[in-house]
Amino acid sequence: MEPVEKRKISELITLYSLEPELKDIYVEGASDKCFINRFLSFKEIDANVIEINDIDFSELYEVKPFLKSDCKKKVIELSCQLESSFSNTIDSIICIVDRDFDEFLNLMVSNHYLNYTDFAAIELYFYNESSVSAFFKDILHDFPLKSKVVLKNLQPVLNNLFNIKLAILKVLGSDFEVNNFEYRKLITIDKKTGHINFDSNEYIFRFLNANNMMPHKNQIEETFRLISQDSSVDFRLKIRGHDFIKLIFYYFDKIKNNIGLTLESFERVTFVCIDLKQVEEFEMFKLLKKKYVCT
Repeated sequence: MEPVEKRKISELITLYSLEPELKDIYVEGASDKCFINRFLSFKEIDANVIEINDIDFSELYEVKPFLKSDCKKKVIELSCQLESSFSNTIDSIICIVDRDFDEFLNLMVSNHYLNYTDFAAIELYFYNESSVSAFFKDILHDFPLKSKVVLKNLQPVLNNLFNIKLAILKVLGSDFEVNNFEYRKLITIDKKTGHINFDSNEYIFRFLNANNMMPHKNQIEETFRLISQDSSVDFRLKIRGHDFIKLIFYYFDKIKNNIGLTLESFERVTFVCIDLKQVEEFEMFKLLKKKYVCT
């Protein structure tokens, strides 16, 4: 089968100038595409969901080499290219990216085409009792703990992991590259109660030591302390998507003594279990309905 030729950015601009009625939604990756397509089918919306890696950005690589390996930045760049190319907004095009740390680092980009997830990552739409309960019923067929208990036990660990990384980025700069440090060796799970014990201080020490950041230890620890005291925002804004999927997979696997899934297959299944009736009340999905349901 011949590979489909990717459209260049300049070709996309020409396409939309000729066919502004096209309904296209650009996302970061395959899981995002699968989830958004599920929602569109649920609401009987006719629109195209396009993975950003299906677009050719090579025209921009010389001046913006960071686009070669960063899907999120590609989606943002596309939104900016659309914004600068059309004086009249094309309302049927949407670009969707994860919030990640952007809101806390003043890195949010604003234009007519770009939309951020309601929480830190698209995986967090699974973070609710009805979706987790559906996973227990349809995938695991049984689980010794209620979904409410599971989510309550996960939250402090996930918030700590987010706040530690945020503290590092605030101290060392948003572009600072850090290598993730495996935290599971510092976690113990009570199989009866589901309680998770996580030594955040030891994790910070090992994380900084592994990334040669020990000279900044005191400043990072103080920044982490201050960030952790702020409870004014929705806790789902302070959970990284990949941390959530990895920890909840490990948690289920540990308590069930093997759930029979790989991490990759587990992630795909979680998107299938997301309660679509619940997510349609969030702003991102209200926007999708507003733009496409009546057109």
